[in-house]
Amino acid sequence: MSISLKNFIIVGTFLFIAALGLFVSLSAPYISSGDELVYLTGALQVRDGDLPDAYMLQGYDDGPYLYPKIMLWWYESLGYYVFKSIFLFVLVIATGLGAYALFRLLFLPWIPALLLSVITLMPRFSAGTEIFGVFTFRESIGRASAVPLFLIGAGLLVHRMIERKSLWPIFGIFGIFIFLHPVTITLFAFISLIACAVTYALERTPWVKILRDIAISGVTFVLAGSYFFIEVFERLGRGIADEGVSSALYVQAIVFRNAWEFPEASLDWFRHMAIVSTFFIVALIIFYTIPSLQALRIKYQFPHAKSILVWGLTTSVSALTLTILLPGLNLYFMEHANAPYIFQQWSRISKFYYLGLFISLVPMVFILWQWYLESNWRFKKVAITFLVAIGILSSSFAFEIAQFTFGYKNFEKAYIPQMFSGIQNDTTANEYRETCHVLEKIGWTTSSQIISNNFAFRYYCKADLYVTLEEGAAYQQLTRADVVDWYDRFLAQRNALKDGDPRDIINFANNVEADFVILPRTSKYIAFDAFKDREIITTTKHIIINVKK
Repeated sequence: MSISLKNFIIVGTFLFIAALGLFVSLSAPYISSGDELVYLTGALQVRDGDLPDAYMLQGYDDGPYLYPKIMLWWYESLGYYVFKSIFLFVLVIATGLGAYALFRLLFLPWIPALLLSVITLMPRFSAGTEIFGVFTFRESIGRASAVPLFLIGAGLLVHRMIERKSLWPIFGIFGIFIFLHPVTITLFAFISLIACAVTYALERTPWVKILRDIAISGVTFVLAGSYFFIEVFERLGRGIADEGVSSALYVQAIVFRNAWEFPEASLDWFRHMAIVSTFFIVALIIFYTIPSLQALRIKYQFPHAKSILVWGLTTSVSALTLTILLPGLNLYFMEHANAPYIFQQWSRISKFYYLGLFISLVPMVFILWQWYLESNWRFKKVAITFLVAIGILSSSFAFEIAQFTFGYKNFEKAYIPQMFSGIQNDTTANEYRETCHVLEKIGWTTSSQIISNNFAFRYYCKADLYVTLEEGAAYQQLTRADVVDWYDRFLAQRNALKDGDPRDIINFANNVEADFVILPRTSKYIAFDAFKDREIITTTKHIIINVKK
């Protein structure tokens, strides 16, 4: 087979998957992303500096992070579907080629490397609301921009370890490209240092060399990414100053806003991770424990199997351990030593469990492929097709489809075509703008304060909202007093809105001197249709209450 045909097959495979992902995404119900609206609003504030509540929005300065800038350049001019389609298409191809490069760097022949790359592309959920893999708009988010880099980076690190080359240049590249997604790249560098150290140790490398190489690599990463880390240290300085704020209230606010980050919620995701990785784990256990398969391992020896297997397993085990350990330690010291919230989003290291798992599969896949090439077994093509299909189905995408099929209500709706699920679209950009236009007609200005739990109005209307859930993340980047104040205000607003009682809502709005209240048009707030004490206007998706009239 010629090289040109091989390359055509490789690129064509990922083009097909990207097109399939677009088809699934466009047939699924529209799901608005709160994160994307936050990115857009923060980037708008940094660029223009004239949005209401500017102090809070300082916490949304994403610094070197690339994705908010891309959104600001293209999101409005292209529209949601065009923007997301282009981003998804590019991301699937880049991620697929990144995975292919990883497995080629780990000495897999091109066909098994391609097949394993396709399996790797399928989305798999993990703790910290993280996703490994990309297939639809659901996974086509900012932090996914870093995935191709860490896939190629993992291959380069293991390859250079095997060839006894220095690792620090790779960590320097990680630092330079930290702008793709600072948290993801930092976590990958951290867990890679652990995996490299353990692999060196099990290869009986002298401890002096291990410590020297790991220290130089770590320092190189920090220096290369110093344009980001300087800002991090400044923000940590604000969190360290307690300003007399109750440690207990601070911890309550942090845990409330980031429940997914801490062990109680993170552990819930381990069940899902176990389900979608069962096939791979069972395959590894069978391959390395069944005596009859030992002959295969002896006959088709893979010279670098130990280093690759150790690096992969260390990454997987470390990811699971650190997902619980680091946020858990942070919570303990916040509660008992008045420490700040340092390890923000560190439960997201759990996604690297899957990276380590796929790297661990490489020696097994190599040996089975050599057997496949020499075997005369009649059904070997059926067998490999079946294994690849099971690998693809061992993903969160297939798991969510299965839940929908069996009637489970909490399936991921972004994966199920609207014609089957019957799920209505979320509020669209045009429907938000309709509400903004109505607000202007009844006297709203950007200085008017609005009661709404929907952050989207900050972006679409440039509105001054009293408080929303999303803003807790911004206040975490400011001071402890800000975090606690946000927490108190959010609880008060939530209590006022929770029962849908018109008088409770109006009284709360008067108490905080709000000018307008915006509520979703749902059955919960149907009583407002008969509430004539105030000016009430309905739009396609919202109820607007003019508190002052």
